[in-house]
Amino acid sequence: MAWKCFMAETSEDRKKIGAMRFAPHVLEGGHRDYHLNHFLSDEYKEQWMESRAPLWVNLPGGEFGIPFCVDSKTSDQDAKGWTVTGEPPNITVDPSINIEGYWHGWIKNGVITADVDGRKFDY
Repeated sequence: MAWKCFMAETSEDRKKIGAMRFAPHVLEGGHRDYHLNHFLSDEYKEQWMESRAPLWVNLPGGEFGIPFCVDSKTSDQDAKGWTVTGEPPNITVDPSINIEGYWHGWIKNGVITADVDGRKFDY
């Protein structure tokens, strides 16, 4: 199954797979330096920070999906992170995203792919 990405307008929307939202609060206040140094990728800081807030997407997995920041460092703390192209919600994220044990797949042209490991979801 594949899911089309969309910009979430309500808190209920955020529970749907494919929901996207910006998180400007990540760059505000006392946690700004922490997020810039430990969470956000070099790719985001170099390509997107001047034009948009960090972007979250709700991926398959769990009861309501798994919120995931496409602008974060990778799980092994690779500072480069993912390459994000396009304008939300029609983005492409490279390489694949692997939320170990939950979902492994791609976001291409605003579509979340089926799990490459064959897991099925009832959303």
